[in-house]
Amino acid sequence: MLQRKARSVEVKAPDVQWHEVDGDVHRGNVLRAQIVPGGVQVVS
Repeated sequence: MLQRKARSVEVKAPDVQWHEVDGDVHRGNVLRAQIVPGGVQVVS
């Protein structure tokens, strides 16, 4: 397992994939997330 520290990440898949974010199902090939001090924000 590789671990890194970051304030935001973006994961790109070569093909469209189904993924779950906070209980919601999405379809796409890009997943973005960022750290919000004092709160939680999920960007998809």
